[in-house]
This record gives sequence, structure tokens and C-alpha cells, in this order.
Amino acid sequence: MTTVKAQAFYRNHLLRDGINQAIYDAMQIDPSIYLFGEGAWVKARYDAPQILAEFRERIMTMPIAEDGSVNFAVGASLLGVKPVVDIITADFLYRCFDSIANTAAKLNFVQAEGEPPKTMVIRAEFLTGGPTTGQRPEALFAHIPGLNVVVPSTPRDAYGLMRTALQTPGVAIFFEDRMIADQGPWTAQDLRENLPKTDKGKPQWFATLTRDKAADMGTVGHAHHEAQDPAEHGG
Repeated sequence: MTTVKAQAFYRNHLLRDGINQAIYDAMQIDPSIYLFGEGAWVKARYDAPQILAEFRERIMTMPIAEDGSVNFAVGASLLGVKPVVDIITADFLYRCFDSIANTAAKLNFVQAEGEPPKTMVIRAEFLTGGPTTGQRPEALFAHIPGLNVVVPSTPRDAYGLMRTALQTPGVAIFFEDRMIADQGPWTAQDLRENLPKTDKGKPQWFATLTRDKAADMGTVGHAHHEAQDPAEHGG
């Protein structure tokens, strides 16, 4: 298996490698997957050079207009494309909320009978601070019918959930939590060798059970790791 690896390591680079490995593996078997986004070529060059090397013609750099990028992706999906549109920062999703909630989310509910289902992934990152670059709007989208909201907490889960998002009809809002540090119970070798096999059989949305105790604690993203210490000590 060809490994997709970032040239420059930023925070949670293994999480990002898991996402990009999933996109690369899916693009190898599905020619309808295209990548859209502001600075898409530049981002692919540093985050996933293997994708840029092999699928350059399926990467489109968009103007600085997040709402336009989402609407362009919606139009492309009507032509049979499976777009992965990168909004970069989760805060920018507010600029395209109407396009997501009133257009993208309803793609598979208003189409003509017999039309094939549409698949679309919208990516965004949780940054770590600032009044307009540190918000986490995932709860807003979780209340919109037609959207699957994804917040992985480990690189392995990021890979499996992205593969599932690209195989499942509907629209997925896929968040990358940059507060997750590189340190964790995983390694680059684990990411390469122990990825979930979602390309065979029915893909599934799944949760990870990390402790089998009497009390349940549900978390997403970096909160999954924050919860490990109190769970360990029974707090």
C-alpha cells in the first residue's frame, strides 16, 4: 500500500495523515472523487504530496469564497462527482451555512425518482484560539437532517470515518481537531499497518469504546483524550 505522508509536520500530523490516506485510497478506486478548496494544490503539496502526484487533474483550487466552494461542490455532485470540499477553518462554515443546510443537506431528498444518490464531504478544522478562529460549531450541524457530523479522535478512526463518508450517500461534515497532540496511543506504523478495512463490505459509522466500566462517558475529538485520566482513576 502506498503511504500518504505529510512533508511538513504540524500539530496532529498523524490525524491528518489518516484523513489523507483515506482520501488517497478512495481516489484510487473511485474516479468520481474530486478535491476542491482554497489553496487546494498548495495544501496537497505539503499535506498529501502523493495525492497531488497521482491525481493532479482531480484537485481544484477555488477562489476565496467559502460559500461559492460549497455551491460549486453541490453542482458538481449533481453531475456525478463526489466532491471533498475543504473549508479549512470551522469558523468559515458560518459563511456557507445556508448552502449546507438548505441545499447540500437536501440533495438526496428532493431529487427525481431513480436518480443515483449523491455523496459529498465538507472538511473543516477546529483551530485552537481566537474570537473568530477557535469555535466548534459541530453541534449546530448535528441538528440538521441529511448531514452526518464526524469528529474523529484518533488517526485510525479518522481513516475509517473518511472512507465511510466517501462511500455513504449523503453529506458529511468532517471536522479535524487540531487540539489533538501528536502524542497518543498510536504510531505512524500503527496508522500504516492497522487501518480498518472499510473498502470491503458495508461501511459503518462507529464509536470507539476505550474503557469497559460501569459509568459511560461520551466524547469526541480531543475531549476523548482529556477524558482518559478521570476515567482511569474512576473520577
